[in-house]
Order: sequence, then C-alpha cells, then structure tokens
Amino acid sequence: MTGQGKLLFNLLKQHLDLIDVVYGLEIALYNKELKNAGRTDAIVSIGNKLTILDFKNSRKPISTDGWKSKKLFLYMMQVTGYSLALKNQYGVDAKQGCLMVGNFDTFNSNIFKFEINDFLIEQFLIINHAFHNNKEGLKKSLYFKL
Repeated sequence: MTGQGKLLFNLLKQHLDLIDVVYGLEIALYNKELKNAGRTDAIVSIGNKLTILDFKNSRKPISTDGWKSKKLFLYMMQVTGYSLALKNQYGVDAKQGCLMVGNFDTFNSNIFKFEINDFLIEQFLIINHAFHNNKEGLKKSLYFKL
C-alpha cells in the first residue's frame, strides 16, 4: 500500500483496538423488501455490541456538532441501510454503527459511534421510499433541513 491510501490507513490504525471481534469483512448485503444492496466494510463487535463498521476518507473535517453535518448524516444513513439489510437477509440485528474517518488534509482521524435507533431507521425509510417512488418525499428527511 502506498500514497494516500497508506496515509489514511495509518491515521485509522489507532482506532482498530476498539474492535473486540471481527465477524466479517466486505460483506455483501441485500434487502429484498426495501430493494437496496451494498457492501459493508466490516461487521464487528465494539464494546460487546454488534456493530456495522464503515471506513471513510474525507478531504475536509466532518462536523461532529450533532446533526449539522450532511456528510455525517449520509454516512449514518448508509450504515443504517446496511443494518436493515443484515436483519432482512440473516435475521441478525446490529444496533450500533461506527464510522472511522481519515482526513487527508488535516492528517488526523475521527471515530463516530452511534446507536442505530428508530429515528435513524425512520429517516432511512423516508429516503429509501422517495428513491423508489416519489422524489418529493425526500423533503421530509432531516437531510434537507440541515
């Protein structure tokens, strides 16, 4: 590994000790009911909680000030979708998400752990429904209020 990829990996290495157990890497998931699919970076245990883990890189720092970051919100929606697909496909319920983000411009990294709760699931379902049916429905999502 060389270049930017190596740099970003080295920035994220410090967070890997948080992982208790790795259950799978690059897991392809499909939700037949919601008609979406994706590939999560990892399914792990962090703090004894089944967790959907996704690695990200970002040129600019991501705001951690609540829901003010559209980018963070979209990443959380992606992880929420993976969680719903895992439950639909395998009957396994991951209620925690974790984003490990390497930042190339500031040479640092952040970790965002969050509960995949009813609010996030509701937001994901609004976006998913709008994608498949009526784009106007997207305006109901928190994303357009940020």
